[in-house]
Amino acid sequence: MQTSKAIEILGKTYEVKYPNVGQKLQIENVKLLFTDGNYGDLARSRHNTALELLDLVDAVAYFSILIPEIASNLSIQDFLNMDVKRSKAYIKAFKKQFSPWFDELEAELNKEDSENEAE
Repeated sequence: MQTSKAIEILGKTYEVKYPNVGQKLQIENVKLLFTDGNYGDLARSRHNTALELLDLVDAVAYFSILIPEIASNLSIQDFLNMDVKRSKAYIKAFKKQFSPWFDELEAELNKEDSENEAE
């Protein structure tokens, strides 16, 4: 089980570690903060624009908590004023590099939980 992953964003490589409980909570809080508490409503809307924005919110939420260099350079205003090139780079890194690794690790951990419950 690989608990860290190298992620490249805009030509720079970062080492990302699987989040601890506190970081997971912070990630969810950032999602709510960046969507003004409307994350669930955006997800339910199923509009293409809303779904693309949620991809960006997810990427920035995870990366801002798990990559300290990104967090130190990203305020709410920076997020709201992010240019298209930067936002596309975050989404691409999130969907192509981070999510497959993270989802596989989550599946492994959930499988272990299920096996432990069955015992």
